[in-house]
Order: sequence, then structure tokens, then C-alpha cells
Amino acid sequence: MSLKKGRLSSRQLTVLSLFVFVGDMVLVYPLTMVTDSHQDAWIAGLISLPLGLAGMLIPLKVHYFYPQMNLIESINKILGKWAGTAVNLFYLFFFLMATSIYLRAIEDFMCTQIFEKTPGGVFVS
Repeated sequence: MSLKKGRLSSRQLTVLSLFVFVGDMVLVYPLTMVTDSHQDAWIAGLISLPLGLAGMLIPLKVHYFYPQMNLIESINKILGKWAGTAVNLFYLFFFLMATSIYLRAIEDFMCTQIFEKTPGGVFVS
């Protein structure tokens, strides 16, 4: 599983997507669903599961049809210059915010559950 020319294979993208999906389901989504839906959080979980799988399937299908291009290039090819740029900016902003939230959630989890006396900056840096 080595990178060739800085690109991910379909298998590598699937594994990364699966890890993000499972990490979301464990660290981020339970709190978000319970704060809004209270005792009906299980219904929100059942509804969000197929939507999350569909969200994971879209980049995999795009990679299948355009294996020689990265996500940014393939979106520009599919949607055109202007709409593709808008969607790509949204994706990049989403990935930046998601990464920040995931790092903070992992830091909180590690500091409160596993390494209780370790400062949080150790995990982030």
C-alpha cells in the first residue's frame, strides 16, 4: 500500500473513508444527535447511517470513473470551471473544519479517558 505519484488507490481511499466514518460514529455524532433529538436519537442514527454511507460512496465512484485525477480535478471536470471551483472550495473548507474538530475530539477523548494526567497539547502536536 504505497503511494504512487502522491495518489491514493481505491483501496486506500476506502480504508481512510471507513476510518473517518467509524470515528465520526464513535466520537462526534452521538453528542450531536442526543443534544437535538434527546430520546429519539436512535431514529436520527438510523436515518444518518445510509446518508453517511452515500456520502462515502460518492468520492469512491468519482475515483472509479476518473482514476487518473484527484478529487479536485475530477470535480472540475464533472461540474465545469465555476461550479467545480465553488464545490471544491466547500470541500476544502469542510475538510479543514472537520480535521480541526476531529483533532479536538481525539485530544479530549485521550486526555479524559486514557491519559488523564497528560496535557492535551501532547496529542495535537
